[in-house]
This record gives sequence, C-alpha cells and structure tokens, in this order.
Amino acid sequence: MIPQEELESIFVKGLGKDRGLVIAKDIIAGVYNIDELLNACLNNNHTVAMKCSWVLHAAQQLQPDLLEGKVQECIEILEESPVQGVRREALKMIIALYPWTKDIEEHMIELCIFLLESKETATAEKYFSMKIMAKMRDEFPSAFDSYCEILRSVLHDKTDAFAHQARKFLNRYSYS
Repeated sequence: MIPQEELESIFVKGLGKDRGLVIAKDIIAGVYNIDELLNACLNNNHTVAMKCSWVLHAAQQLQPDLLEGKVQECIEILEESPVQGVRREALKMIIALYPWTKDIEEHMIELCIFLLESKETATAEKYFSMKIMAKMRDEFPSAFDSYCEILRSVLHDKTDAFAHQARKFLNRYSYS
C-alpha cells in the first residue's frame, strides 16, 4: 500500500501537466499498483484524490487497456467521491472502458439519470452522462427516451454552454 505521505508527495496541489505526464508514464511502466491508485482516488485528502484521478486518466489515454477489467472500481469512485473533479475523471475512465456488460450498462443508465436530475451534479458530469447514454441509445431505447425527456426538462435551468450541448445531443440522437 502506498503510504499517505508518499501519496501526498506525488499528488501535490499545483501538479503540472509535464509532471503529471511523467507520473502517468510511471503508472504505465508499473511503478505504481493500479488498485492502490484507484483506491487513492477516494483519498480523504481531496488534492490527492483529484490529482490521482487526473493522472490515472492521463495514463489510460496513453495506454487505453490500462484499466481493462476495472470498470466496477471506476463506478465506485464515481458513486463514492465527494470531489467533483474526481467524479468527472471517473466518468471519462468509464467511457473509455466501453463496451460494458449488460449489468453495468443498466447500472450506468440509472447513474446517468441520477446525475442529470441531481441539482448537486456538476455540469461536466451531466455532459459526460450524455456521452454515456449515446453509447447505449440503440440497446436501451426506452431508457434513452426517458433520459432525453429529463434532459429537455432541465436544459433551461443550466448554463448556456450546457443548454447548447444538450440541444446538440437531442438533435443528433433523440428518437422523438
């Protein structure tokens, strides 16, 4: 297990893109245990959690199969983290792990609807929920329609940028 002091020295506030990329490459090289890093995404120190999730996603972008088989862990991070940025990175990691099992798809539909309806959910999380739902549109048309109805009802309460993205999504993907 990576000691807390080491986590706090690796994932510091102000961790820049260059240093983050070095750590991401170290993750790919096996310097750090993936399961320990996934656990660190739920660290009580929110800086550690945020920076760890950001670097872990960067490593996944460099090596797409890095988190293969870890979708359930990423969902747990999404559900458990109080940190908006960590949840956003978890959503990105989950999207990159598509396709999912039927059970995970059904769970993701529930989560996407929850994210869309929740007033506490950040705009970015709502945006990534649209990306997830687009992947499952054809397999779950009824759930997708329900999601679109909710999206139509909330898009006016959000920022102009979100409303624009929501209308674009609805125009591109909506059945009705």
